[in-house]
Amino acid sequence: MSEHDDESTAREDGHGIDLSLIARPGLTALVHDDPETATAVRGLDRVLRARYFARAQQAFEDRHALPKEWRAVTGMNQMGLYLTPDELKAIDEEIIELLFKRYADRRTPSPDLPEGAERVEILTLAYRL
Repeated sequence: MSEHDDESTAREDGHGIDLSLIARPGLTALVHDDPETATAVRGLDRVLRARYFARAQQAFEDRHALPKEWRAVTGMNQMGLYLTPDELKAIDEEIIELLFKRYADRRTPSPDLPEGAERVEILTLAYRL
C-alpha cells in the first residue's frame, strides 16, 4: 500500500497481504485475476468505505455546530455525467494531482500551517449507475 494510506495489511482471515500491489491513494482498485487477492481487496474496500462514511456521517450531523465560515464551505457536491472509463480515470488523476500539487505539505500537522487551517477530509466517489 502507498505511504499515504493508514492500513498496511488486511484480510478477514488475519493473514497479511502486500497492498502496494492493489491500492493507491484515493482508490482501491478492484480488478484482479487472482481470486484470493480480489477477495482481500473487496474486504479492505468494505472496511475503508465504512470508515469514510461513518466519519462523513458524523461530520454532517455535527456541522450545525461549526463556525459560520466552516458551515459555508463544508458539505457535498453531486453531479451525474456520461463518461468513458478513460475519462473518469483522467478526472480522478487530475483531482489527486491538483490536491497533492497545492497541498502536499498539508497531510500532517505543522507549525507552518496558515492561521485557521483545520484538518478536513475530501472524499471523492465515482460509481456507475
